[in-house]
Order: sequence, then C-alpha cells, then structure tokens
Amino acid sequence: LHRVRIALGRPHRSAHHTVRDRESILVRWERSDGHVGWGECPTLVSAGYATETTDQAWAALVARLLPAALASGRVAADPARPAACGALRDARLDARLRGDGVGLGGLVGAPATLPGTGVVA
Repeated sequence: LHRVRIALGRPHRSAHHTVRDRESILVRWERSDGHVGWGECPTLVSAGYATETTDQAWAALVARLLPAALASGRVAADPARPAACGALRDARLDARLRGDGVGLGGLVGAPATLPGTGVVA
C-alpha cells in the first residue's frame, strides 16, 4: 500500500473548501510469478457525496482487507468500504491481465485498434 499526495494543476474550489492537492491510496499486487498490478482507491480526505474517506479506507486496508486478501487470494466485499475493495480488486485484475498478456480492452471485447479522434480547443 502506498499513500501519495499529488498537487493539483489548479485548486478545486467547492462550497465546503478549496483543495490544492489530492491524497490517494495506491495498491500494488504482486503475483507469485512476479507480475505486478496496480489499483487506486479514489477516496477524498473528507466525506461528501461519498462517505468513505481516505483515512477510513487506509485503516480498513491495513487492518482487515489486505491481510485477508493476501491470506486467501480473494478480495472480500465490504459495503462500507467499496473504494478500498475496488482498489484491491483492480490491482489483482491488473496483475492477472499483465501475466496473461491481455489488456483490459481485450478482456471486455474492445477492438484491438480504435478509430482516430480529433480535439477541438
């Protein structure tokens, strides 16, 4: 588990406060064959539209969710900590896909190449 803080390009202002940087949790999952996957826990520092905070997710990951996942190889569901569980699942899936040499697009049936796009400024 890695707790990271990244400065935002511009402050995000809301009715409640101004956020100048973003704290997040990154999950690194390494398989026994050496393939590594990553997942992000997209919580916020304080509760708002989502009730799971970064501190709550971190505490659940450290105390329960990660030890249980490492012991069983599976990620248990915790309705109170969906972002923490999702980060573990994403990291585990990413490691599996990397080990299998398959991208996420291939897993869901996306075409191998996408049509070109344009950007209008």
